[in-house]
Amino acid sequence: TKASHLCIARHAMDARATELWSHAPSIVEKLAVAIKQPSAAAKDDLLSVLGIDGSCAQVTVEETKAGIEDFEYALQAAVLQRLEQPANEREVPRIIELAADCVCALYERASVPDVSASETDRCKSWWMMFVQITEETTKLVSLVQLERLVEVFEKSLVKLRKASLALAAQRLKEFDARHEAEAKALKEAQDPSKNESKLQKELKDREVKRLDERKKLIAQLGVSPNGHVFLTLTSLLKQLSSRLAGSFNSRLRTRISLLLERLLALDHKAIANNQKVRTQDFFALDDLDDTQVLRYSLDGKDAQTIPQENDVTAGSTEEPASLGHDPAINFETYKSFWSLQEWLQVVEKLFEKPENWKQFHGTLTGLLNQFSKYPASAAQREPAQSPESLPPRQVPRARAFRVQMDDPNFRIQFLTQVLIAFQALEQDVSSRTRQGGLISTQTKEVQEELAELRRHIQRCLAKTRKGCDEMVTHLLGREVHWVNWKGQGCREWEHESLEMLTGKAPDVDPLPETFTVSIPAYTKPKLDGSVKEILKEVKDYQLPVMDILRKDSEGNPEPCSKVMRELCERALDRHEEDEDPSQGIEEEYKSKHNKTFMWQSRRLFGRHHLRVYTRKEVYGKTDFMDFLRSARNRTPPPAA
Repeated sequence: TKASHLCIARHAMDARATELWSHAPSIVEKLAVAIKQPSAAAKDDLLSVLGIDGSCAQVTVEETKAGIEDFEYALQAAVLQRLEQPANEREVPRIIELAADCVCALYERASVPDVSASETDRCKSWWMMFVQITEETTKLVSLVQLERLVEVFEKSLVKLRKASLALAAQRLKEFDARHEAEAKALKEAQDPSKNESKLQKELKDREVKRLDERKKLIAQLGVSPNGHVFLTLTSLLKQLSSRLAGSFNSRLRTRISLLLERLLALDHKAIANNQKVRTQDFFALDDLDDTQVLRYSLDGKDAQTIPQENDVTAGSTEEPASLGHDPAINFETYKSFWSLQEWLQVVEKLFEKPENWKQFHGTLTGLLNQFSKYPASAAQREPAQSPESLPPRQVPRARAFRVQMDDPNFRIQFLTQVLIAFQALEQDVSSRTRQGGLISTQTKEVQEELAELRRHIQRCLAKTRKGCDEMVTHLLGREVHWVNWKGQGCREWEHESLEMLTGKAPDVDPLPETFTVSIPAYTKPKLDGSVKEILKEVKDYQLPVMDILRKDSEGNPEPCSKVMRELCERALDRHEEDEDPSQGIEEEYKSKHNKTFMWQSRRLFGRHHLRVYTRKEVYGKTDFMDFLRSARNRTPPPAA
């Protein structure tokens, strides 16, 4: 386009600009009015100027009143004019929102069936124009307006993505329907006498050609993994995120990351590799101050308010007010704290030498003990005014170290960094042979020390801010899934991603609009003759009932269970008599050799002493006498 950068519209539109883009002045004027109108009315007014307001059934390129170059120049002029006027800069996010609504409306009108291919090309041009201007706006807008700009992106970019995918789905549906009709016509017109193998080869060639054409259509629509829809959205949000530095902007950066998850197909390899960037910058010992005095005040006015260790009297019992006021915090503490950064950034160095882990463990343990001794609650230390863009606590200066030690937000940031480093030690997907990360190759003592440090850090986080330990644990758990998925090659799992990658539509069972349940008519089953005979026998079966009831000495009916119990006990008594050496019964005359009596005894024993079989002392035994002794708590005879 003739106006590709914001610098072209640096001044008000002159006569030459009006001659080249005749509709631009009316668009600028309409934008100024639409800013103060509700979204629906403002969008309709802008669409009427652009000629895509729905006044005609179908709009073509020739029927458009204003072209893309007119709108691009007008949009650049309106944005830059307000960027140069700080009082009107708050209107810039609203202008971006209106432009997004116009592009979204253009996509929606092009998503109807039977629209010319030129409309699809025009949608792509308008998309690229909108993203280019928006990306340049994010570079120039002030930090004050970035939060409002993120709010606009959270609504507008989601609508744009939905509209672009709807357009792609409609075009792919028309493509598939057209090729199915062609395949059906060729099948009806084919020669029946032709060789079967030749017919199969022609079908295969046509399918390969169809897939190639489908891939080209997907690339043209921009919804492929490397298409303009996903890559431009990634570039836009990464450009916005790059301007947000420091922990005070972490909330906005988090909102941008969550927005990326809503916008992008995360199983696209090219997109996935852009989401996590590991910084290589960290503070080394050369970056530290060489002064030997650690003040509590940042301006150095109360340098003498903190006594050094050698100034503290032996009999003093006064406790310091906070960790920053503790005389134990000296210059060596300052150096040892910032020396941890290199190990936390490159965790592999912790085990390059045996003394590295010992030094790291000792330094971190001492620091955590100090944090536990002097807790700092974030609920009581929220900033009362707007924070600075680059707070001094981010810098390893000696005069700020005592203040940093009392800052709860600094503690949270540092302890979270340590937990991230520990997770990197425990998880390593780059090695196919090693499971469990680098820490799995260390001794059990080192693994227990790392686990204890993790628990200590979580306790410090919970004291600093309520629920912070649970939040960090949850986020690191999500990171584990992310790293594992990337280590497995970023396998596709969404239907859309698979289709956009291979060009082949996945086979999905269509669901009917109305569900009808059909119940088959009942038919009498056909049974075998022997089964019929058995059913006849048991049709009128009745349980047998004893006609004569046993009666006791008084003539009353005697319960059957009592009789059976007595029979069981008498049988067991007979077995015990046979085993009693004092009775003198020979082996061949014992009751256990009577099969009928033994069958009755086992039946009665199983009815009244069934639980005996589950006892531990009879486990694995098969002799009936062992079960009898266990039931009556008899001592087994001594082994011969």
